[in-house]
Amino acid sequence: MRGGQFCDRGESYTTAIFVSDPAERALAEAEIEAAARDLGRKIVTPVRGLDRFWPAEAYHQDYYKSRAIVLTRFGPRTKASAYKLYRRACGRDARVRALWGDAASFAGAS
Repeated sequence: MRGGQFCDRGESYTTAIFVSDPAERALAEAEIEAAARDLGRKIVTPVRGLDRFWPAEAYHQDYYKSRAIVLTRFGPRTKASAYKLYRRACGRDARVRALWGDAASFAGAS
């Protein structure tokens, strides 16, 4: 779906594959075509040239593993448990598994 991923919507959440040369572009485009065939649907992830990159701030790193407490709509939670709740509420893992089946090893535990 264009415009983001799962519950996260907007330009800052859109997917992209960034490449630094024509060989990487060709490989990325071939993988997109293969995924489209496997899924039986168009892949909307664009391939873009790598011209600027902004690293994420430190507090974004390993968020899903953090024991730090954050306030969520579910009340105070560790970042790790808040991320699990977010994934479940958005249906992320279920959707990835529905699309990829056993090949969705990165989908995480429900």
